[in-house]
Amino acid sequence: RLTSAVAAAAGLLVIITVGLAFTGPTLQERFSSIADPTARTNRTSEGDRIREQIWDSAWAVFREHPVAGTGFGRLQPALGEHLSGSPAGLHAHSVYLQMLASAGIAGAAALLILLGHLAMSLWHGLRRQRAAHAAFAGAFIAMLVPWLTDTTAR
Repeated sequence: RLTSAVAAAAGLLVIITVGLAFTGPTLQERFSSIADPTARTNRTSEGDRIREQIWDSAWAVFREHPVAGTGFGRLQPALGEHLSGSPAGLHAHSVYLQMLASAGIAGAAALLILLGHLAMSLWHGLRRQRAAHAAFAGAFIAMLVPWLTDTTAR
């Protein structure tokens, strides 16, 4: 176990070093925007402010249609009613908010059941095939985190 931990730490260190070598300034700029993403000093602040407006609009649409949502494929016009402009491809910028606004509590519950079942399957699989299921669990987490701020599942 010690050898595996040292190898994993060394691999992580190499990945971080290479990543910083190729994207150092850009990565540092992005990390500095984490504390206050909408500060005017951040290059991405305008986009972050727009994203917050879209999130507020998605919550408003959910409050208007809490049980069944707007229906799949009907969210864009509903978001457009709450925003000054409705560009093509407008979405909630969060899978979770997209599901709440599109499918309401019923759809969000279905998503939670699906994700919960997948999490339990991964947890139980760790006992049988530790390495494979640890990799699957990492991929699962890597999918869930970006879903907070963007919509990759459409």
